[in-house]
Amino acid sequence: ADRAICIDWSPGRALSVLALKPGRTLPLYAGAAGRVTLAYRPEPLEDYLLAAPFPPLTDHTLATARELRADVEAITSRGYSVSDEDVTLGIGALGAPLISRNGMFLGALSLAGLAEDLRVRRAELSADLLACADELSASTD
Repeated sequence: ADRAICIDWSPGRALSVLALKPGRTLPLYAGAAGRVTLAYRPEPLEDYLLAAPFPPLTDHTLATARELRADVEAITSRGYSVSDEDVTLGIGALGAPLISRNGMFLGALSLAGLAEDLRVRRAELSADLLACADELSASTD
């Protein structure tokens, strides 16, 4: 109810310091997969935020109700989440929702890498991520 669990992944060629690997979990307030889940899951955001402020994982973790409300608004506006060193220093991630044809949230698809690389290539990577998420979403019905 309050954590994102990784069910599968495809490791990259050069990066193996990611916190979210198969079977591991992160709180919904941290990381791209968790925060996109927080933004799109059917449960009310305000119910989750009653437990805020949350313990930060780094100095970049969004931990207050105000920060998370603003982040959820940004995520739903642009269609994906951005994690920038909020779980692991030096690491960033982007997350996209998987949505069924009838509008039900199914899960999250994310990609991660060096934070600086994701900052520089965010437009390209987010477009690719959203295209993959759309393709996966369409294949679930």
